[in-house]
Amino acid sequence: VVMADAGEGDGHDHFRGGEFFGDSDSGDEFGTPTWLVAPLLDALDQALYDLAPASGAEPRPYAETRYTEEDDGLKQSWFGHVWLNPPYGRDVNERWARKAWAEASRDAVDSLTALVPNNAETEWFQSHYAQADLKCEVKSAISFYNTEFTATFDSAIVVWGVDALPDDYLAALSSFGELWLAVDGHDLNSAAEVTW
Repeated sequence: VVMADAGEGDGHDHFRGGEFFGDSDSGDEFGTPTWLVAPLLDALDQALYDLAPASGAEPRPYAETRYTEEDDGLKQSWFGHVWLNPPYGRDVNERWARKAWAEASRDAVDSLTALVPNNAETEWFQSHYAQADLKCEVKSAISFYNTEFTATFDSAIVVWGVDALPDDYLAALSSFGELWLAVDGHDLNSAAEVTW
């Protein structure tokens, strides 16, 4: 692991996201493309995650247990190694961010990996996703399943429970973009860039 200084400026430059419809009402479920999940599962050495609490829009299951819209993952307890690609939109961003942050701190959750809009200047991102252990700034636009939508905003993968994951998992994440690791018990706003 190689760590680099967070850089000049206000210390948050690495946290700036692209344009996002954070004030829109998109609310659709966008299925995670297989190319993004498959390398992470290979590195985790599991066929599937234990849980996907916002599932149903992807072409194949990414978890043994899947909560669909009807199950309402916001009302369920989460467990094990969790994959999360929550619905996006003004009415849901904060609720999913708050739930992810709360569930990540429970003993039943080994790790939580979430694909989210890199809308780092919003209150919901700062209060919840910026509390994760690690952030990967995805370097390419994502074309989601179950929609003709290609993201016009930057995406991030945030991870809680890094210590429960093998180094190969973090190496796989680094293939998608820059990694930022929270250091010295601080949140990601005090992160250092890491490379594998």
